[in-house]
Amino acid sequence: MTPVVLLRRLFGARWAVVTRNHKGDERATVLQRRRPSVSRTGSVARVAESCIVTHCGASGWPFAVRRGILASAARLPAGSTERMDIDSMSMKTAVIRQIFFERYSASDASLSQDYVTMNEVVTGIEWHNRTQLPQGAKGLSKKNPANFFKDIKRNYDKFDAMWPGDVLAAGYTGVQETGDDLSFRFVKLLPGQTEAATRLYAPVDRSSDEYRDRLVVESLSLSIEERMLVRDDEAFIAQVTAKLRVMERFMADCTSISIQSLCHVLNNAKLSETEIDSVYTGKALIGGELQAMIFTVEVKGVKEDVFADQLVRQVQGAARFEQFALDAGESQNRFSLVVALAVKAVEPSLYRVLQFKPMSVEMAATTSVVELDRQALVELRPALRLPGRKALG
Repeated sequence: MTPVVLLRRLFGARWAVVTRNHKGDERATVLQRRRPSVSRTGSVARVAESCIVTHCGASGWPFAVRRGILASAARLPAGSTERMDIDSMSMKTAVIRQIFFERYSASDASLSQDYVTMNEVVTGIEWHNRTQLPQGAKGLSKKNPANFFKDIKRNYDKFDAMWPGDVLAAGYTGVQETGDDLSFRFVKLLPGQTEAATRLYAPVDRSSDEYRDRLVVESLSLSIEERMLVRDDEAFIAQVTAKLRVMERFMADCTSISIQSLCHVLNNAKLSETEIDSVYTGKALIGGELQAMIFTVEVKGVKEDVFADQLVRQVQGAARFEQFALDAGESQNRFSLVVALAVKAVEPSLYRVLQFKPMSVEMAATTSVVELDRQALVELRPALRLPGRKALG
């Protein structure tokens, strides 16, 4: 039974409007008044209220979508009772799919061009708004193509849900690109990778050894005024991390590096092709010699996750910044090694800190990967709380 036939039996033929895309896939729009949603328990996908269904040729599963956008209910974990609202931003999935298959060759599973420019994003949005929407429906805005991909890739679950299933089946995921009018790039999946997002960590399990072994950092040195303005955004987390010396605590107890000194230099360093939330410098004993290091720190709030491609751009930016100093007349490298760090807020008073393996400045300038070395949970005591909420952690 095709998704279209299934929908007609569930909702009645008079409610279904059937269209086809450029590859011949059927889409059925079920006209209902209430907000659309998708839920799935075990292996049964239930499509509720207003949506469009596209048959996925690779897996045979229907994708639940609204106004032409896939939300891949079939890829929710078995046994999940998660309910996912499909808002207008989810239309971006269809745009990504259209851009991908315009340049994809099935004969050799290759792309004629892997990068996607801002102009190509706008063209894809125009295609979607022109061909995929019911008459009078509001489409995607073209005003801010720079945020098109950034808004999709904020956390692991959202990225997995919104990434087109047939693009994943073709062996590709996506990474954000910056500079030169670029938006994002299609990249091949890593060996063994089955989801669009490469997860660097799992949700916190309070019964695990990781949680029982968490580090504790005092928060008493924060002023009353600072406690009154607690937020869960990157700027506040970076400020608290520096003031409470969270990175120093982590590097003293958890790192594999023989660190001898660590100093917070600045927050919010804007480079030409990336932005680094915090920058630290330090020295470590390596091979019996004291070597200078620069640490890049990516900070994420409670609702966002750390993606490796963001860290790659940061270590590249730090290495190139060092090269600029040499070109400007510095006699020697000020730093010989670059280390990527990340801080992810689990709760206002519970952070996950990640440290990646050091690499030389020369390697960091051209690297395409970062390798996770250590991670740990850090709890702030007494607990902080967001205004109007009870303290967590």
